[in-house]
Amino acid sequence: MATGILVGNFTKKPTILLGSLLFLALFGCLLKHYDIILFSIFLLVGYIRARPLVKLQKLLKNGEKTIISGEFIVYNEQFLRIPRTSLYFSMNPRDLPHGTRVYAKGRLKDNFNRLELLEISIKSASQNFLEKSHQRIKSLIDEIFGKYEEGALIKALILGDRGTLSRKTKENFRYSGSAHVLAISGLHINFLFTMLFTFFMFVLRNKVAADTAGLIIVLLYVLSIGPLAPCYRSFMFLLLNVLSSWFKRKPVALNIWGVAFAISIFFYPSWLTEPSFLFSYFTVLGYIITSRNTWKPILKATRMVQSYIYTVTVPMIFTLPLQIVFFRYVTLMGLLSNLILLPCTFLTIFETIFCLMFKLINCKIYLTFANCALCLAHLMLKVASFFGEKNIFVINF
Repeated sequence: MATGILVGNFTKKPTILLGSLLFLALFGCLLKHYDIILFSIFLLVGYIRARPLVKLQKLLKNGEKTIISGEFIVYNEQFLRIPRTSLYFSMNPRDLPHGTRVYAKGRLKDNFNRLELLEISIKSASQNFLEKSHQRIKSLIDEIFGKYEEGALIKALILGDRGTLSRKTKENFRYSGSAHVLAISGLHINFLFTMLFTFFMFVLRNKVAADTAGLIIVLLYVLSIGPLAPCYRSFMFLLLNVLSSWFKRKPVALNIWGVAFAISIFFYPSWLTEPSFLFSYFTVLGYIITSRNTWKPILKATRMVQSYIYTVTVPMIFTLPLQIVFFRYVTLMGLLSNLILLPCTFLTIFETIFCLMFKLINCKIYLTFANCALCLAHLMLKVASFFGEKNIFVINF
């Protein structure tokens, strides 16, 4: 028997949850906000889909002693997904190609979320175009940047594959308060779409056609990466904004946030207990609540500096409760480290994408972009190490 990330204690009190959803639906009717009713319906369906996971959780209450075995698909070297389901485990990194079908046996750890492998064997290699494309890009990154820590960091930024990053590097990013830069999120998706849209707009001279072509390629990229919550969230936000522009409707940020959240829970109810999912949505919620309509720079002369500090500070404030609940610590170095690492992350992604594009057409200029990306990745590692090792600024709970 196999299962994946399980839903938390909120599902153990169905009366409270169902009552809350009913109240939310009635509230929407009274205010004539029918999007609230739709949101309630999606949450209800997500709750119903999550019920089997609760039963599995009861069966696996002695998690530390439970042995799980079965057929899985490997994603990003550190996820084992059950075929034809949305259920998956995290595991210790293994040098296995993306999309590989394996037979695995292991012991449950950490609230049934992690599988300590006892046995693993390959059944078959990657079977579809997306998985093979992912593996091709991964091999290309290894060929260009080598299997060093800088190359592993670039691989994490482009493919979401953190399996080859050393434990020390992961801890440095975590304790420096900048672990979020390693997640494929809005920064990656929006940059890729903007670049594709610009190219197709130049070629096709039609906004709808350029939007469509860009969305299709970004969707293929998202699907090739695997079940990463921030990545899916970013694509849904992008899609809903593009659809709004097509129908000439002014997008309402909070509505888009709610619809994307509801759709996520509908398809992946287990994400409600996943830190990356909650961090991603709470960060965006923070930006929506403290939008530029309510936030104004104090001095026009320092508008850019204040805007940048605002961009870095909001995620830290709105994800602080989650940081305490999930990781039991808070770092005070996050503001300073992010001021340096965020622009470095953007530039590294920019240099790497162009490096890969020129490498694929065998143009030697790719070496210039590769050297720039390596220098930036090395700088990121040094900055994360400097701030991450300042443990005096970490408050444990």
